[in-house]
Amino acid sequence: MIKKAIDFLFQNGITFMVAGFIIAAVSIIVFMVTRFYGNAVPQIAMGCFALGVTIYVTGRIAVATKNQYMRKQNLRSPSTKDDL
Repeated sequence: MIKKAIDFLFQNGITFMVAGFIIAAVSIIVFMVTRFYGNAVPQIAMGCFALGVTIYVTGRIAVATKNQYMRKQNLRSPSTKDDL
């Protein structure tokens, strides 16, 4: 179960990065527009900004460690190449 989740994260790391960046950017724009309003929208926007940054960092870590993880997986699996 966890291996499938990790593989999914490694395959879609760039997507996570883009989605996190978009969420963070839109949240900052909403915050800048509504920061002087007397309601809870700016607070919600800052919470969404934190969520977007967290998603971006998760995707960034997945992209940065993908090659190392795949290299370990290839070393563990038995070789299917024929020796010549």
